[in-house]
Amino acid sequence: MIRHITNGDVARDMLMAGGLDGAAILPWRDVLHDGPIPQGLDDAALDARRVAYLGDLAPRARVAADMAWRAAFLAAWRPGDPLVLWFEHDLYDQLQILQVLDRLARQAGGDLSGVAMICIGHHPAVDRFRGLGDLSPAQAVDLLDIRQPVTTAQRDLAQALWADLRRPDPRPLAARRGGDLSALPFMADAITRFLADYPWTTDGLTLTERLLLQAVEETADTFGRLFTDYMDREAAPFLGDLMADRILADLEAGPAPLVARAVAEPDRPLGPGTSFRVTDRGRAVLTGAAMWDRPADRPPLWRGGVNVTEGGWRWDPAAEAIRPPLPSPAGP
Repeated sequence: MIRHITNGDVARDMLMAGGLDGAAILPWRDVLHDGPIPQGLDDAALDARRVAYLGDLAPRARVAADMAWRAAFLAAWRPGDPLVLWFEHDLYDQLQILQVLDRLARQAGGDLSGVAMICIGHHPAVDRFRGLGDLSPAQAVDLLDIRQPVTTAQRDLAQALWADLRRPDPRPLAARRGGDLSALPFMADAITRFLADYPWTTDGLTLTERLLLQAVEETADTFGRLFTDYMDREAAPFLGDLMADRILADLEAGPAPLVARAVAEPDRPLGPGTSFRVTDRGRAVLTGAAMWDRPADRPPLWRGGVNVTEGGWRWDPAAEAIRPPLPSPAGP
C-alpha cells in the first residue's frame, strides 16, 4: 500500500476521486504560518498547543481527533514503506513540508527511504496555478509520475528551517534567505512571505492585513467577494477563509477599528454574506498617515516560536528585513 500525505482536504478528496484509497491519504490541516509553534515542546505537547489555538477556528474535539489520527498515521510508517507527499509552492504548504519531513526524519533516525514528494508551482493545463485544487482528479493522479525521492539535502534543510521557525528570535530564519535553499526551491519566497506577516515598521499592519484592508476598500462588498479579491492580490495564495475571518475580526476590534460592518449585526457571526467598509481610521492607516496596534483584547500575534505581540519585532518592507523591538524610552 502506498500512503499519501496531502496539504489538506481538497487535495485528498481529489485524489480519492481519482481512484486512490482514502484510508491511505492523510490531509495535513495545520495553518503553521499563524499561531504558536514554540521550541522546547515534544510532538505531543506541540500538537496539544496547536489544538488549543486551532480550537478557536474549528470544534476543539474535532481538531484533537485530527491530531491523534495524524500521529497514528505517522507512527504506522516505517523506512522503506512507500509514502508520497503532495504539496505546492505557497507558504501554507512550504511550512507543512518542514514539519512533515522533520517528524518523519526524527521518527526514522534520518532514514527517509521510501518517501517521495510532489511539489509544483505551475501546471501546463492551468493559466494561473494556485494549487492542487485547480487540477482535475485525473490530472492530479498523473502527478505520481513526476514524484521524486526526498533527498538528504531536503531532509537536512527542512529540519534546520523547522528548528529556526520555532526559535523565539526571528533573525536566524530571516538569515537563511542569504544561504543555499535550492534543495527546496520554493522556500526562499515562502520565508519572505512569512516574515512579511510581521507588523510593518511603516503602519503596523501585516501584509495579509493590508491586502485584506485594501480588498475591503476597493471591493466594498460581501466577505465572499472581498476574499476572492484578496486572493487575486497574493502572488501565491495560501490563506483560508477561516483565517481571513479571524483577521477581519482583529481589524474590527478595539476602540479605533479599521473596518466596520456595512450593516450593524452585532449578534450575527461573520459569514460569506457579511459586508464590510473601511473606517476613517483604516483609511488613515492604509495611506500611512497613522499607525495601527493590535487591540489589547485580541489574542497575541504569534509567528512560529515568536510571540510578536510581546516581543515587538517588526518587518521593514524597504529593506526586506526583520527589525528588533524599539528600545523603551528612558525614564526621567
